[in-house]
Order: sequence, then structure tokens, then C-alpha cells
Amino acid sequence: MKLKKNYSFFIAILLISFSFFKAQTASDFFISDAKNEREVLVNCNYPLVNGNCVALTANYPSFKQTDNYAVSSINYTPYAVVNKTVITGNLDDSFSGIIDLPFKFCFYGQVYNQLVIGSNGMISFDTYQANQANPANFSEALPNQNLPKEAIFGVFHDMFFSQSNGSEINYAVIGTAPYRKFVVNFRNGRISGCDSEASSSQIVLSEGSNNIEIFVENKPLACDLASVKNAVIGINDATGDLGLAAPGRNTGNWSAQNEAWLFSPNLDSLTPDIIWYDSNNNIIGTNKNLTVCPTKNETYKVEIIYTNCNNERIIYSDTINVNFAADYPFVKDYSKIFCNSTEQVILADYKSSIVIGDTSFFNFEFRDAVTNQILNENTPFTITSNQNIKVTVSNKNDANCKKVANLSFLSQNIYNNQPVICDFANDGIENNFLLSNLNSQLVGTDYQGTVSYFTSLINATNNQNAITRYDLINGTQFYIRLVQGDA
Repeated sequence: MKLKKNYSFFIAILLISFSFFKAQTASDFFISDAKNEREVLVNCNYPLVNGNCVALTANYPSFKQTDNYAVSSINYTPYAVVNKTVITGNLDDSFSGIIDLPFKFCFYGQVYNQLVIGSNGMISFDTYQANQANPANFSEALPNQNLPKEAIFGVFHDMFFSQSNGSEINYAVIGTAPYRKFVVNFRNGRISGCDSEASSSQIVLSEGSNNIEIFVENKPLACDLASVKNAVIGINDATGDLGLAAPGRNTGNWSAQNEAWLFSPNLDSLTPDIIWYDSNNNIIGTNKNLTVCPTKNETYKVEIIYTNCNNERIIYSDTINVNFAADYPFVKDYSKIFCNSTEQVILADYKSSIVIGDTSFFNFEFRDAVTNQILNENTPFTITSNQNIKVTVSNKNDANCKKVANLSFLSQNIYNNQPVICDFANDGIENNFLLSNLNSQLVGTDYQGTVSYFTSLINATNNQNAITRYDLINGTQFYIRLVQGDA
């Protein structure tokens, strides 16, 4: 404890970083497939599910309630800061003014959005301590009612900071919501009574998980001249009845270099809500695991929604692309409807209707679905009735990489005779006639597609301005559009 007191607290914003800090780590919220990949490329060796489907999994860390904590040793990898705010002035045994957190932080079951920083290596959520004294003359071990409450100690011991010796306290926010971290740095704080000894450490609060990380670059032993030799790394709740120290780092005179500790919530696990979306933003699932069966290159999104101790929803999201390799036989069934009683076809003309992509990568085999006879793809033949053909599409370089599609030719003859309508009033007109009543005369009663009516060929071709009712007179003429499946 240095004797000089009553120095002023100032805050300055600087654009500086320390080179010994690392960059922020990536998110733990992501989608993976059965190969544990984060991008899917379906090829001939891909482990598909149920023939043409892809298994996806939403991955996320386990968040827990904050009424209790566990502590563990972690790698010494402190965080980089860029846009830091420096608390300037000669700082000794004092708390800062109130600092707003950019996110709500849960600590021992309470929600906080403000804190104060103590010059002796701690932060407190008790904002009544703003600009008050922060004494470091203590001998009690955690947890304890005589130690500062609602507090995180990292490292709490007797230090002072001076503008003349290069020591500094700063804080910063890194990352973007909902992955932000609030970082407090105690840089080269001088050990009171041992002015040649310096201590550097970092306290980090994480959004959403409510994890607390403490990184200690250097904390030397207090020298013989130090009037207060004790130090502590740990946490203390609002009552002082609950608290936790890092192993070997409870109150005492000890030294540490390049070590780090994680204080993580350790009560009941929180269960997130999970929502899956396709590229059209349709909800397609609500479980951790999802099986998708895309018919084209597709992008899927998952939202993982946690509710914090303040009942606020925090949404984490990720996307994954499911693409098909050019030489993978990605096929689809195709139906062709003929409006005439007979039609001549060449099977090779329908390759591009069956394969999604470049047909040049594949071999095609056409078989009559009834007789199992192989059909020549280049020989014209006549369709006189409904006919189903099985098409086997195989990779030219891997005959075992193959898929089967159905090619259907459907003969839906429209009667050449004019439909007959009864003129009930014998006045030569049927007003507001429902045109769908003509369907059975045109396509029969077994037709499974849609029938639409138009007053012009252009409208019928472009499928626009369809009509459902019309004032009919003798000789009224319409254009009719039939749609069944993809035809």
C-alpha cells in the first residue's frame, strides 16, 4: 500500500493493443454433418441417409445456471484488445466510476449490467462502491463476508498504478453479439512496498455462457518490505457465504506466471430451443439432429436459443451449405403429359429432365418398367398409352455410383369434340358458368392434374389471368392449360 492517496480517476479512449494477447476464439455454435464437416459436398462416397438424404447436427456448448461454480485450469491464451478504454491517473486503493456492460451478465443467480473496477486487481458488481476506497489489507480466505462482495478477484492484491511508470488499467469489448467478451486488463501494476516488482493480469466476462476467465501473466511474491503480502484469485457472492478460489490461489503470499483459470457456472444445465430453416426461411425442424433431403444445392440455418437468468432470449445461429458434386448422379423423377392420343419420343431428349446438372458425366440405361426391356435411347418410338420407364444413371468413372429415376409418359387425351352444355332458359347464353364443370368432358374423371382456362394463347402459355367463370354463348372458345407433376 503506497502512502500517496486522493489521486483523480480519469477515463481515456485509445486505439492500442498489447502484442502478448491472442485474437478472440471462434464460436462453439455450428452445424456439422455425419462426417463432422461444416460444409457438405455430396459425392459418390458420401454417407447418405435413406438413399438421398443428409444428416445434420446442431452443435453447441452446455450452458448452466449460475447459482454455483466450478473452477478449472485452462491454457494461458489471453485475449487481444484493440479499442481499449484506459482508466488514467495515479490509482491506488480506489474503485472506478460505474462502467456499463454491453450485455447482461449473470453472477450467482443475479443479473448485472454495470460494474466497477478496483485498482487492486478486481471488479465488483456492487456499484455503490463507485469512486470509493478499494483497500487490499485482508487476511480472510474465500468465501468470506469480510472480503469485497459481488466480486471477481484476478489477481486481488495491493498494487498501485502511476502514469509515470508505464502501468495501466484498461477495459474493452471484443467480438460481436451474441459472442461478446468484456475484458479488463491490469498492466504492470506495481506491488506496493516493492516498487520494482510488477503484476499483470486479465479478467474476462463472456456473454451468454456467463463464464469468467482470469489470465495471469505475472504475479511475483510480495517482497519483505510489502506491508500487505496476501493475494487471491477467485469469486465472492453478494452475501460472502458463497465463493470459490482457484486451487492454490486462495489468500496467501504466492507467485504465478503464465497461468489461467476458468470459473464456469455449474448448477443445472440449460436446455436451448432449436429451430431449423431452409433457404426459403421455412421452419423444417426443432431437434438437435435433422435429416434433410434436398432436391438441389441448398443452404440450411439453425438457431440455438438460450434463455438467461433474466429470462432474456439469446440467439446463436449458423448456416451450412449442402452441395452436390458435378459427377454425382443427382436425379429426379419426371413426368411428361401428352394431350394427343399418340406421340413420338426419343428417350435421350429427356436426360436433362432427369439429371440435375451436366449429363455428360453419366451413363444412362432406360428400361420399360413393366417388361424390363432395355430401350435404345436414340431410337424414336410412339407413346399410345401411359408408359413408365426406369432410368439408371451411373457415374462414368464409377459404375457402382448410380441412382434410379422414374420417367413417366402420360397420355391425357382432350376430346376433339366440342363440350356440350344445356341451355336451360333457351336464351342462347349461360351466365357466370363455372368452367370446372367442363373438366370431365375434356380430360375424363381420372385426371390427377390441374385444368386452367384462359381467353388467349398468350395468357395460357404464361399461366396468367386464368378465369374460373364466364358468360357462355354458342361458339365460345377457350385455351386450356393442363399441369400434372412437373409437366
